[in-house]
Amino acid sequence: VSTLDWTDDDWKGVSQNFGGVIDNVATLANEVDFESEDLVKSLLSSSSETDLTVVATNLGGAVDGLRTNALLQSTDGKNVIDILLAGENVGLTLPTENLTQKTTTGKEEVEIIDYEDLINFILPALEEIKENDLYSILTEGTEAKTMITSIADKLSVEGNEDMLANILLPLVQIDKTKSIVVDAFSSSNLIDLSSLTTFDDWDKDLSYIRQMLVALHKTQIESSAGQSTALSLVLDGNMEELINGLPADKIDSIFKPLFWGKSTATLKSTIVEKMKEEIETIIEADANPIDMSIDGITFEEGEEEDQTEEFINIVKDLLEIAKTYNPETGIDGVDKTLLGGMLDKMKENANRTTNGKTEEGIFGGANGAFVRICDYAKQEYFVEINAIPTVLQYASLLGIPTEDQARYQSYYDNMTQEKYQNINFTQMLADFATLTELKNQIPSGL
Repeated sequence: VSTLDWTDDDWKGVSQNFGGVIDNVATLANEVDFESEDLVKSLLSSSSETDLTVVATNLGGAVDGLRTNALLQSTDGKNVIDILLAGENVGLTLPTENLTQKTTTGKEEVEIIDYEDLINFILPALEEIKENDLYSILTEGTEAKTMITSIADKLSVEGNEDMLANILLPLVQIDKTKSIVVDAFSSSNLIDLSSLTTFDDWDKDLSYIRQMLVALHKTQIESSAGQSTALSLVLDGNMEELINGLPADKIDSIFKPLFWGKSTATLKSTIVEKMKEEIETIIEADANPIDMSIDGITFEEGEEEDQTEEFINIVKDLLEIAKTYNPETGIDGVDKTLLGGMLDKMKENANRTTNGKTEEGIFGGANGAFVRICDYAKQEYFVEINAIPTVLQYASLLGIPTEDQARYQSYYDNMTQEKYQNINFTQMLADFATLTELKNQIPSGL
């Protein structure tokens, strides 16, 4: 910058500016150990006695002082400090930038006009990191499993329900710190934060992530390695042992936030694929896979088309069936009340578009899970189904009430014509035992 035409007042302004910066730096020197091997850790370690408020005020003041110093301007009129900071991805969009913070009633915009504002904006997050000693967990190259487990352990402490949001919501609004956060979490096979773009996305997903991590961390499962947490199995990629050992009373607390979150898409897909494999095992469909994926399926809390509850209720029954399924006895060895209940729930999901919904169910489709299980049941219960015409032929002799005759006939018609959507499976499977008894009552000479 040319100073040829500067007045005494111009030089006085520069002098006062430098004086203010020197005062800020002097205060920082008394508060911060600039000789530390890891300066940031010395500030954010829980054992540090540094007053972060003093650091924030004076660091911001020093940076802003240099930014406004008339001597530190490039030939094109840009401030040298601003250019350097922009190169480090911590530049501000001048003259102001609006960031968002959470409030007790929702959210509000915060006007950022200088770096003191910016540093004070993230100060509560830094204080939370310091209080919970999270800096080393997030930055010291710890493997993803250890990092996520440590965070889950912190989140499980009573009173820490808002910790994750308090820390990350401010930090992810700054490019430099956002990239650190996204990279740290995405190193696991559990969460991909790169899918989150808006404040509302982050706010909702961080709540789901917290709920999911806490539930996984608190759930104990007997695995091949002994007693393990569900979180440990997920982070190890051991989905088969997780699915097989997951207690029924823990499914809601784990699956609901997992399926409602945007950043857990990969894990969602993996779980749906495991459910698909369980069904294919039961119906012996190795050579002819069923169609089932999360593509085009809505899993979003509060949405009209949300299928999370439908999916979870079916999964609970499916996992109970899988635990007792014996390939030697096949589907005939499965508890008929449990099987009938699952098929009725699948029927509702597979035919949801006939019940006022616009989105096809995850278990629906011509080659979907519901149709394929029904096709398999049709073969497995061939004897019971084909006993119906014989039993009805002797309905008068056997004393079968008219309403029962009509119901039995509907089973036969709907199963043989593959009109599975018309069947009450719980009742039909219960009636199969009665039909077998009735057939056995027919005199052998007839």
